[in-house]
Amino acid sequence: MERGEIVSSKPIGELTITIYPDGAETLTQFLKQAGCELAERGEHTYHLRLPAGTMEEALAGLSSPYTYISALAFPNGARLLKYVKAVLSNMTENTTTLAFPSSKAQQ
Repeated sequence: MERGEIVSSKPIGELTITIYPDGAETLTQFLKQAGCELAERGEHTYHLRLPAGTMEEALAGLSSPYTYISALAFPNGARLLKYVKAVLSNMTENTTTLAFPSSKAQQ
């Protein structure tokens, strides 16, 4: 199996994400154009409602023990990478962020 190859996919309807200030405007515009609804939940934290038909795709060879990487495939054909970063202390929660794919293997 090649790095970045889709291993499995499942429908996804919503998730909570962290959006950092640098790049926030570009990402929020992209999400709205893809048909998502965003609701602010706290400092840099948003609840994201995804359009019907959005799929989460597990990708081969991209995750590590502390970061799980998958792709979100929107009904309009757009894609984003989803990063879930585990924390090493039980004092805080995992952080989920989104990013634009940067290489052909991840698109």
